[in-house]
Amino acid sequence: MTEKIFKHFILILLGMIFLLPGLKAQDQIRVGQAAIKVSFESGRRIFPCKWKNKRISPEAWPVKAEEIPRLELLVEEALEKYPPKVLRRNLKKVYVVRQLTFFGLEYGGTYFRKTVYITDNGLEHGYTDQYIEGTLHHEF
Repeated sequence: MTEKIFKHFILILLGMIFLLPGLKAQDQIRVGQAAIKVSFESGRRIFPCKWKNKRISPEAWPVKAEEIPRLELLVEEALEKYPPKVLRRNLKKVYVVRQLTFFGLEYGGTYFRKTVYITDNGLEHGYTDQYIEGTLHHEF
């Protein structure tokens, strides 16, 4: 448990030093042995072309910058629970956004063609570590 807390602290510290000052929407990392891309991009550009129509009307808003170090750790730990071979065959990218809407309704997450979309609107709104990890597993 101590190692996990230390790792979390280091990620937060590094995020504050390196990520917060120059964070851009296109920032992404690769995690785990399968090198899955984790992206914090948002907006309509993150969705497949076939979703970009008036009926589906997909929207995604960016997570708060201060949430990113926590999310990086959470996603990495969640993906470590799968064999790398399973991840390489079934997952290419994970998008983490603050809010996700389709058809005018809010969604907690979705999956499409080896891509998972999950939401995090902060601990203060109930987006606990368990909720985020559970959503990632459910959608994958």
